[in-house]
Amino acid sequence: MCKFDAIPVVDAQPALAEGRQDAVAALLPRGDPARASYDLFVNWMQQTNPGANIDLFTVYGWVSAELFVQALKAAGPQATRAGLLSALQQIDDFDANGLLAPGGPASKRPA
Repeated sequence: MCKFDAIPVVDAQPALAEGRQDAVAALLPRGDPARASYDLFVNWMQQTNPGANIDLFTVYGWVSAELFVQALKAAGPQATRAGLLSALQQIDDFDANGLLAPGGPASKRPA
């Protein structure tokens, strides 16, 4: 069973999530790219730490890793610290594949 405490609707109405395997999945239609990202995240959590409480901090960790990997790929196969920092400074449209509202990490543009 997966609890997803990061969704304000669930926090405001805990009865909505009670007894559901994924309260968030009900909010994301199949075929939506964000649903695929969410499913990947939940499946990974269930495989690596079954029964873990998926909360806002878990999601922050996941999307931070996505941002890091995106920058690492942009830095190239022989990535250096300077190259990674340069790549991070150029990412200005990031939404963690639909898990977040679009924001600009490089320009510090909020979502």
